[in-house]
This record gives sequence, C-alpha cells and structure tokens, in this order.
Amino acid sequence: MHWCAFDQPLFALAKRIQWHQPDPYGKFVTMMGPLHTEMTFMSTIGDVLQDSGWTNIMSNAQVARSGVAQSLLSGHDVARTKYSHQVTACALYKLQHLAYLEARMNRGEMAFEEWCLLMEGKSPTFKFWSIILRMELILFGFLRSIRNRDFQLYIYSMEKMMPWLFALDHVHYARWLSVHIHDMKTLHTSNPDVYQAFNNSGCFVVARTKNPFSSMGLDQRHEQHNKYLKGDGGILGLTEHEEKLRRWMVCGPEVARAVDEFELSSVLRREETTEYRHHEQTPGFQKRFFNHVNTTTEEFNKLGNPFSDSYGEDLVQISTRDVMDESVVKSVCSIEESGKRLYETFLGERINSRIKDIDDPIHKNKFALFSTPYQRKHPSMSKIEKRV
Repeated sequence: MHWCAFDQPLFALAKRIQWHQPDPYGKFVTMMGPLHTEMTFMSTIGDVLQDSGWTNIMSNAQVARSGVAQSLLSGHDVARTKYSHQVTACALYKLQHLAYLEARMNRGEMAFEEWCLLMEGKSPTFKFWSIILRMELILFGFLRSIRNRDFQLYIYSMEKMMPWLFALDHVHYARWLSVHIHDMKTLHTSNPDVYQAFNNSGCFVVARTKNPFSSMGLDQRHEQHNKYLKGDGGILGLTEHEEKLRRWMVCGPEVARAVDEFELSSVLRREETTEYRHHEQTPGFQKRFFNHVNTTTEEFNKLGNPFSDSYGEDLVQISTRDVMDESVVKSVCSIEESGKRLYETFLGERINSRIKDIDDPIHKNKFALFSTPYQRKHPSMSKIEKRV
C-alpha cells in the first residue's frame, strides 16, 4: 500500500501521470494535502470577510495587533488565523443566542433554528454573519477530522467546502479537490486495502506525539521535515534543478531521521510521563481564549449586534456603518446556493458523465462583496442611533 499527499500543483501533475500511465501508477493513492486545503479555505473565508470590519474588531479586541489583523485574511499564518476564527465563531454564537433571547421576549416562543431561517430571509446583515459562522464551523469540522483521524468526517467536511471554493473563484482547488473527493469516496472499490487503513486506522494522517487531538496531515509533516534542512537559501527550486532534487530526496529523510532520534534521546525527553494533554488544554491558554471571546463579543455589541433585527433590509459594514450596494446584498443572499449548483454541475459534467474535459475553463463568478468598489451610502442618523 502506497499513498502520498501533495499541494495542489503537484497533485494535478500526479493525477495526470496516473491517468496517462495507469499500469505502473494506478494503485498509488494520491491525496490533496490537508494543510494546504486548510490554508486555502481560510483564505476563502478571508475573501468574504475582506473590508467587512472583522479585522478592526480583531484588533480592538486585542486578538491580534492592528498590523497583523489584516494578514489573517490570507490564512498564511495558520495557527494565528485558526485561533482568530475560533474566537470569532464563539463570539458570533453568543451574539446570535443573545439576539434570539431578546426576540423571544418580544415575540413569544419560537424554535432557534426556525428563528434563524426567518431572520436570514429578512436581514442581509444577519445572513452575512451567519454565513461566516457556518464557514468557520466547516473549517473546524475539517480540522477535527484530521486531529481525530476520522476519515468519513474528512470527506464530509471537504464536500461542505466545495460550494464556497466554486463561488469565490478558487478555481484550481475547486477543480482538483473535486477530483480528490471523488477518489476518496470511491477508494473502497478502487483500493480496498488503503480504504480499510484510512477508515479503520486513520492512516491518511500521521501523529508525531502521543498527545490526543494532535494528528496532522502528511503534507504538514513533510513541511516539518523540510524545516530541518533549511539553511541559507532554504530548499527552494527543487523541481528546477535535477541534481538538487536528487540530493534532497536521498539526504532529506536521513537528516530528518537523525534529528528525530536525537530529540527522542535528549535529556528533555527521558522522563516518562503518563499525562498527555493537548497544548490548548492548559489553564493559561483557556483563560486567554475566554478573555478574547468576551472582548470580541463586547466589540461587536459596541458597534451593534449583527444578529439583531434593527438592521432591517440593509447590509451594513459593521465598523464604518456604510450601507452596501444592492449588488452586494444580492450576492450575500445567493452566493451559497450558487456555489452548490456550480459544484453539482461540475461533478455531473466532468466527473460522473465526463461530457466535458477536466481541464476545460471554469468561469469566474466575481460576486460583489464588501471589498467590491462602488458608491457607498451612509444610513440616516436615526438608524445609527437606533443601532447604537
């Protein structure tokens, strides 16, 4: 049994090699790297949050410095971006329930889910921040599948990501992650031994330590091994120099093995311990997280709870209180369903029936969002006072 994880460009190349030479390479399982998938989806959430006022809230709540908050939209700093979305999701959940309790006091009993659907249809501002909360929960479901080695949740979470990748024009990941999901869903027939290993033993990820909830993707472990080899100039340009690539392939695993053996035999690791905790289970981390959730909730409340019914039919930028153009409102109300239709069409045309080639262009949607240039309007003073 052989399998390996790649980033998107190398995955596309590996799949083309498999399709053109199925006899020697057909049984080799190629995977899209979970770390790179995670970073891409963080970037997708950032596309929606761009210019929405979220970075100002993160800065004011002291979750991130003002100079760092803007970089969270790209998702390149994985740990910091993930933490910021964890804080945001908890704060949005609290704000949503506070608004629900207030509405129930005024209107009588109504189920929470029913109230959310009603408010999403009435308020684009409510709809927008509900979308952000759903996207963050998809991200956390994907992370949980990796940390807990849950193969079925891994597939399910990636399928939930796909409509957003199509809707927000991440065309390369939309194309090739669809292929990866299809490969994983049909693995039980194409390669049952690997499927059993993935499903029963969680071998599609690796665990470096015995700590719970700490498994990682194969590509992330590759990155950690590469870190051992980085010196002046790093290990860039491997695919462009055959000699450099050959030297890295021969020496890289041996250097990584020697470093691992040294760490395991060092004085710092000689003491045996039976207590294995995740690094986020420490009291200091929990206290900091609790404080950040509270301060983020307070910052949202200062500017006006985005889930309250005071915004009416306006879509409002939460920090500047600009009222968005009608094109942005239309995008927010339709983007989720549009992404689902695009994903279903892609699967039907290029993977199931194959009436189109996998490399045929994917037309971009260019949905209007907060970052789209247009003539911005300001709400009347009476509306501002009402929201405050």
